[in-house]
Amino acid sequence: MSALPHSIPSNLHKYNIMDTQQNQQRIKAIYQMLFEMATGNLAFRIIKTDQNDEVGKLSKMLTNLAGQMHDIILRSGYVNPRYSYQNLVQTTFILDDNFMISNFNVHVPEALYYESKELFQVDFEKFIAPQSFDIWNQKKWKSH
Repeated sequence: MSALPHSIPSNLHKYNIMDTQQNQQRIKAIYQMLFEMATGNLAFRIIKTDQNDEVGKLSKMLTNLAGQMHDIILRSGYVNPRYSYQNLVQTTFILDDNFMISNFNVHVPEALYYESKELFQVDFEKFIAPQSFDIWNQKKWKSH
C-alpha cells in the first residue's frame, strides 16, 4: 500500500471540515487518490458517501477526473505496465481421493500451458507454489 502523508495541513481547520474522525479519513482518502493518480494508478477510486459537503464534492470531482483520464489513456492505446489490465481466468480442478487431477475446466490447459492429456492423473501438488507447500500439506493431512 502506498504511504500517506502523516499530517493534514492545519489550514484545513478554517473550513471546519476536520471536526470528525470520519472527515479526517475522507481527507486521507483524497490524499491517497492524489498519490495513486500521480503514480499512474487511474483505477483507484474513493468510496462514495452520501455527504454533499466540500470534501464529498472534491472526492466526486477527483473520481470523475480519474475516470476521464483512464478512458482517454485506454482510447489512446497506452497501457501502464505497472497497472496493466488483465483478463482473469477461473480455473477449476477436480481431484480424486489421492489429490490426483481427475478433471478440470476448459481454461486450465491454456492457463498452465499444458495439453489436456498431460494433466489427467497428475499429482495436483505439482502445481502448488513452493511457498504454499506447508499449507497444502496441512490441508492434505486433515482430509485423510
